[in-house]
Amino acid sequence: MAALERRGWTVWWDRTILAGRVWEREIEAALAEARCVIVAWSEGSVQSDWVWTEADEGKTRGVLVPVLLDAVTIPLAFRRIHAASLVGWDGRATGSQFEEVARAIAALLGSAEAVTDVEEPDQVEQEEDVSNEEDEELEVATEATQTVGESSSKREVLGYGAAAVVIAVCAYWYSNSKSQTSAPPVKPTATIRKISLLTPGEIRVNPKDNLRYVWIPAGEFTMGCSPGDSECFDDEKPAHLVKISHGFRLGQTEVTQAAYTAVTGKPNPSLFKGSDDLPVEKVNWEEAKEYCEAVGLRLPTEAEWEYAARAGSTGARYGKVDEVAWYDGNSEKKTHPAAEKSANAWGLYDILGNVWEWVQDDYAPYQKELATDPVATVANAEFKVLRGGCIRGSRRFRGGPPYRVAGVGFRCGGVLR
Repeated sequence: MAALERRGWTVWWDRTILAGRVWEREIEAALAEARCVIVAWSEGSVQSDWVWTEADEGKTRGVLVPVLLDAVTIPLAFRRIHAASLVGWDGRATGSQFEEVARAIAALLGSAEAVTDVEEPDQVEQEEDVSNEEDEELEVATEATQTVGESSSKREVLGYGAAAVVIAVCAYWYSNSKSQTSAPPVKPTATIRKISLLTPGEIRVNPKDNLRYVWIPAGEFTMGCSPGDSECFDDEKPAHLVKISHGFRLGQTEVTQAAYTAVTGKPNPSLFKGSDDLPVEKVNWEEAKEYCEAVGLRLPTEAEWEYAARAGSTGARYGKVDEVAWYDGNSEKKTHPAAEKSANAWGLYDILGNVWEWVQDDYAPYQKELATDPVATVANAEFKVLRGGCIRGSRRFRGGPPYRVAGVGFRCGGVLR
């Protein structure tokens, strides 16, 4: 990024993002303001859902500048767009490799100033040693500035991650000196559309726990008591419209006992044992949260969980109960190995029955209003929400976060990075 800064562009890093901010929204806000999107294809980035989504944003709007950091095969959807090669680049802001990138940026932003010669320091400053961190990604949003005689040092966090790929967002040109005069920035008028390149149900194995994770697309659904379901409890009402604004991944199965012990190094806490593929249970909320974070994910929100469980269905369950779930009537009062019953339309197994699953939310009543990406938070909350242990998709239960109870497990969600 030092090479971009020496061209008069200000680089915005992800290191100063304020606690409590939602990083997806920060990235989306940066993309909405962008006039140039730089995507660096590397061994890590070609595997990343978010890189594909953000690259598609730039492609859709005609502002994508792709570069190759490693000698990798570019994803099929982007191969027709010529990528500048930075394979073997030494980090200097001179030379034909970097000049090609700089000219492409300047062409999009309407300025030739950015490709003028710059004085190269004797030694290139390294922002961070990332050569051996192949399993992480550096996603950097940058704001481009045009300066005369000086370079801005302003920085703000708009990205996330830490290593093998760079995504740069170049926004408006402007003067950072009050004594300078220049044309005011013009906001792009293109309609911004988020288009997922992934198919609902597409599977990816997480190398950190060797479990399979399913792609769940963005969308809207009616959360709560299903139409015609006479068994609903009061806390499943009112049914209300919810928007899930970002695609995400969710464990195809509940976290297994083998995965839990391998990741945490702890003894198997489960009551029901006998197979590595049995779901882990008797874990409390904090332990479930810690596991998900250890494998680069998080607990799903309650809304995400129900949206994924329904997979487009509106009934109380997505199939005949004995075909899709282990429950009191067929389980022999014990848990069963993952994926022995039928999956839902998005390929999720045991999303109904087998064990209850922790989610992020504090236990709270539903609201009637349309909600986007809701997460219930309650001051001094006594309970967290449990989902999935019942054979009805809208059924909710509550549990105290510190307690370990037989038959309570979890699955992880989020975006694999």
